[in-house]
Amino acid sequence: MTWVTNSGEGVIVPGATGNWSPDRFPDPGRLDVRRVPRLRVAAPRDTIPFKDDGIVYGVYELPVAW
Repeated sequence: MTWVTNSGEGVIVPGATGNWSPDRFPDPGRLDVRRVPRLRVAAPRDTIPFKDDGIVYGVYELPVAW
Protein backbone atom coordinates (compact mmCIF):
# COMPACT_ATOMS: atom_id res chain seq x y z
CA MET A 1 0.00 0.00 0.00
CA THR A 2 1.28 3.48 -0.83
CA TRP A 3 0.36 6.62 1.08
CA VAL A 4 0.86 10.10 -0.31
CA THR A 5 1.51 12.93 2.13
CA ASN A 6 1.22 16.42 0.74
CA SER A 7 3.26 19.37 1.93
CA GLY A 8 1.84 20.76 5.17
CA GLU A 9 -0.04 17.60 6.16
CA GLY A 10 0.69 15.99 9.51
CA VAL A 11 1.82 12.41 10.05
CA ILE A 12 1.43 10.46 13.28
CA VAL A 13 3.60 7.36 13.56
CA PRO A 14 2.43 5.01 16.32
CA GLY A 15 5.26 3.12 17.98
CA ALA A 16 3.44 -0.20 17.64
CA THR A 17 3.56 -0.32 13.85
CA GLY A 18 5.85 -2.20 11.43
CA ASN A 19 9.55 -3.02 11.54
CA TRP A 20 9.22 -5.48 14.41
CA SER A 21 11.43 -8.25 13.05
CA PRO A 22 14.36 -8.58 15.51
CA ASP A 23 16.34 -10.45 12.82
CA ARG A 24 16.32 -7.31 10.69
CA PHE A 25 16.00 -4.57 13.34
CA PRO A 26 18.02 -5.17 16.51
CA ASP A 27 15.88 -2.77 18.58
CA PRO A 28 12.43 -2.91 16.95
CA GLY A 29 10.75 -0.87 19.70
CA ARG A 30 12.83 2.23 18.92
CA LEU A 31 12.01 4.65 16.12
CA ASP A 32 15.10 4.63 13.93
CA VAL A 33 14.97 7.17 11.12
CA ARG A 34 17.84 5.33 9.42
CA ARG A 35 15.17 2.89 8.28
CA VAL A 36 14.09 5.66 5.90
CA PRO A 37 17.53 6.57 4.48
CA ARG A 38 16.57 9.79 2.72
CA LEU A 39 14.43 11.17 5.59
CA ARG A 40 16.00 14.26 7.13
CA VAL A 41 15.03 17.07 9.47
CA ALA A 42 14.09 20.10 7.38
CA ALA A 43 14.57 22.87 9.94
CA PRO A 44 17.40 24.14 12.14
CA ARG A 45 17.28 22.53 15.59
CA ASP A 46 16.92 25.87 17.39
CA THR A 47 13.68 26.59 15.48
CA ILE A 48 11.93 23.34 16.50
CA PRO A 49 9.56 23.96 19.45
CA PHE A 50 10.06 21.35 22.19
CA LYS A 51 7.25 20.09 24.41
CA ASP A 52 8.62 19.85 27.93
CA ASP A 53 5.78 21.18 30.07
CA GLY A 54 3.86 17.99 30.76
CA ILE A 55 4.02 14.24 31.09
CA VAL A 56 5.07 13.73 27.46
CA TYR A 57 8.37 15.13 26.18
CA GLY A 58 9.03 15.63 22.51
CA VAL A 59 8.44 18.21 19.81
CA TYR A 60 5.23 19.94 18.79
CA GLU A 61 6.09 19.39 15.16
CA LEU A 62 9.13 18.18 13.24
CA PRO A 63 9.48 19.29 9.63
CA VAL A 64 11.07 16.54 7.55
CA ALA A 65 12.00 16.07 3.91
CA TRP A 66 13.09 13.12 1.80
